[in-house]
Amino acid sequence: MVRSIYNQTTKKDQLLDFFEKNAIPLLNDIISEKDYLSLYENKDKRIIWGDNQYLYIAATYLNNHDLNKAKEVIKNRFGKNGLRKKYNEVIKYFENLEE
Repeated sequence: MVRSIYNQTTKKDQLLDFFEKNAIPLLNDIISEKDYLSLYENKDKRIIWGDNQYLYIAATYLNNHDLNKAKEVIKNRFGKNGLRKKYNEVIKYFENLEE
């Protein structure tokens, strides 16, 4: 029983250590949408750049009135055959937007 409690405390400490070293500094660097775009533009390795993140980035560019960059993100990320089929509605939406 003592060993089990010790392991839980160790895991808790490891998780807390991870958050203090990684998550908190990242969150401190994202104060605004422009900060988020800056992390994207600098290819920040602290963020896992999956499909959802690219959708968020495109939406953030739209919110910041930069349609060309939003379209570029969508084209570059989702323009390949497999993803193109999956995200066809998103691609069409962005193709039909005008400045």
